[in-house]
Amino acid sequence: MGRIIRIELENFKSYKGPQIIGPFKDFTAIIGPNGAGKSNLMDAVSFVLGERSGPLRGGQLRDLVYKQEGEAAASVNKRKCFVKIVYADEDEEEERTQEEGKEGKKKSSAKGEIHLMRSISAAANTSEYRVNDRVVTAEEYIQQLKDLEIVVKARTFKNFLVFQGDVDLVATNTPKDLTNMFEIITESDQLKEKYDNLLLEKEKAEENTIFNFQKKKGITAEKKQYKEQKEEADKYNKLLNDEKDMKLQFTLFQLHHIEKKLRKEYKELQELNSQLSAFQTKQQKTEELMKDKRKVQAKAHKDYLKDEMSLGTKKGDLEKLKPNIFKTQEEISFRENRITNFNNNIEKMREDLKRQTQEVKTLDKELKDLLAAQTNFEKELEKESQ
Repeated sequence: MGRIIRIELENFKSYKGPQIIGPFKDFTAIIGPNGAGKSNLMDAVSFVLGERSGPLRGGQLRDLVYKQEGEAAASVNKRKCFVKIVYADEDEEEERTQEEGKEGKKKSSAKGEIHLMRSISAAANTSEYRVNDRVVTAEEYIQQLKDLEIVVKARTFKNFLVFQGDVDLVATNTPKDLTNMFEIITESDQLKEKYDNLLLEKEKAEENTIFNFQKKKGITAEKKQYKEQKEEADKYNKLLNDEKDMKLQFTLFQLHHIEKKLRKEYKELQELNSQLSAFQTKQQKTEELMKDKRKVQAKAHKDYLKDEMSLGTKKGDLEKLKPNIFKTQEEISFRENRITNFNNNIEKMREDLKRQTQEVKTLDKELKDLLAAQTNFEKELEKESQ
């Protein structure tokens, strides 16, 4: 922090020529009648601190240059006009005073002083800024004021200046206006955009935090759900494996018994095939026997016919040979006996043929039953193998 030591000005508003006002102490009162220039001094301070011409009761910058009544504008444009503030840092000022007390002499007052000067070119209607007699840009000048913690904005309660009517104006302000005023004085309004951005970031961060919390909560729930699903899937897979093992054991059990049954039925089939072969052999032998019997029967029938023919011939001969009747009768008797024997043999053959035919039918039926049983057994084997 620092303070104003003095003000140097020339041809500013009502101040004609070069003027030095000061030195200013910790508390300095400036008194005078109306129109003495008290307000213009306040305007001079505002001017050198970067205030525009409008709030200083001047339409343009050239209107702030001292002008006598009726003076021509050309004369005013040639006039030099500036305001300079000699500003001192309180810490350096205190060190300088202590050194003066120790050495017993007064040191140069230039040490620790900052000269802030703003001049007006009436002809060009422009301002020139200087810091310690060095020309600077308006931006550099304002930055120097900021470094000295001097706020460069509208004049009401800025830069430690309170003008006439400001107290009443402040007293009638609403709480919102007062808040805005203090924000401007403390420059906190310059942080509004940053504050809004930070507030927006804070809200976004809160939203992200809530979102991440909900997301984490959801992830935790999903993790728990996935864990339960995994446990359920593992349990299901275990049951599937158990089912596969049981099915495999059941299939092996079935295959074992099917194989056992197949072996048994194959053995039975072999026995049936053996029996069938035996029956077929027996049938073949029976057929051969029947064939032989038929040959014998045919031969006997042929002999019978031959004997009948011979008997007829003999009877004829008997008639012719009556003298030999006894002999013929004996022969006839012999022939009749022989015929009777032949008939008996034929009857026996017929009975044998009937019996053998019955046996053939029985064998045929047994053969059909065996073939049907074989067919059924093969079908069952085929079904079981599928």
